[in-house]
Amino acid sequence: MQDSYKDYQPADFLKDEKFLRWRLLADEEDRLFWEGFLNECPERRPVLLEAVRLMEGIRLNNYVYTAAERQELWLRIKRKIRRRRLVRDWRYAASFAACVAVLISVLWIAFPSVPCTDLKSSVNVDSLLQADNVTVVLADGQMLPVESDGGLQYAATGLSCRKGAERRLISVGRHERHVLVVPRGKTFFMSFEDGTKVWVNSETALDYPARFKSHEREMEVITGEAYVEVAEDRHVPFVVRTCRFDIHVLGTRFDVSAYKGEDTHSLVLAQGKVKISSSRLHHPVFLEPDEMFSAEKDSCFTSRVNADDYICWKDGLLTVKSQPLSAIVRKLSRYYDVDIRLEEGMRELKCSGKIVLFPDLDITLENIAKVLPVTFVRCGGGILITQKH
Repeated sequence: MQDSYKDYQPADFLKDEKFLRWRLLADEEDRLFWEGFLNECPERRPVLLEAVRLMEGIRLNNYVYTAAERQELWLRIKRKIRRRRLVRDWRYAASFAACVAVLISVLWIAFPSVPCTDLKSSVNVDSLLQADNVTVVLADGQMLPVESDGGLQYAATGLSCRKGAERRLISVGRHERHVLVVPRGKTFFMSFEDGTKVWVNSETALDYPARFKSHEREMEVITGEAYVEVAEDRHVPFVVRTCRFDIHVLGTRFDVSAYKGEDTHSLVLAQGKVKISSSRLHHPVFLEPDEMFSAEKDSCFTSRVNADDYICWKDGLLTVKSQPLSAIVRKLSRYYDVDIRLEEGMRELKCSGKIVLFPDLDITLENIAKVLPVTFVRCGGGILITQKH
């Protein structure tokens, strides 16, 4: 059983039933299990300790659970996880093939496969953002639904993606471009031939070459958010384009957020150095780690931040610092693909802390309700947040 944890990342442990029970209840049997795991796999100690650090650092407004509340929370988590597995097992077995068939049929009717030189302009991104599956649009216009937890791997041999239990290899040309669309309620991971890694947040669309050119590496954030770890190559710069600014890097880690319809687009640098250029800037702007560049409709500015607060979404966490509840609700709606509304007069209620983005939205909302004077009411297919009286 311990073998299943050898490939876990910190975020995976935060969603694991046995790990949560160990951290919440401190049971002797669980303690011995994890000690045995570390003895067997000592190289995994930094990853497990990072998961422990994240778990222990999760607080909302400095709230600390009592022993009774931890026991109650664990029982709720256990019920939710089991319920989720039961539903998933029979639902996937009964309807997965039919749903995929219907989805592919609809996409092919709406977006016929027509080769084109400007792939991005031929793709109805807004429609795909409302779909149920992560979709890769290939160079010939073909719509390829992919498993949200399978990822994409671009290599010299082609594009590798998971289809069911098996991986599929697709041949790609040197000058092909692809569009990746990750809808609301999903996150995604992809890697390129040069070693660059990209974590893609919900409601995001990226346009990029299937194979980078020898003199340039580039991608475009059409809309949405992505955390990028660029493989260093001093001879071939990496450029990320948005509708408001371009980012020029060599080897670095950063988060770029450029959602259409939001007032502020931003870049947060975690490591390395970047140059930002824009038609709104008289001179390029250079960022150092833990700096953020913000581009609003009529102005641009930089500020000091903690970069970890802006990139922890890829690990299943949401960090907020004196943010209005309206901003938090907007992120939760996007992450879980649920319409969440606020009662009149609650938009500016402020909140600070870290929120674990559990697979089950109900658990996340219940934790928020423990530390804020709010309650949650389900209305049709959405959720209404009201003030607790």
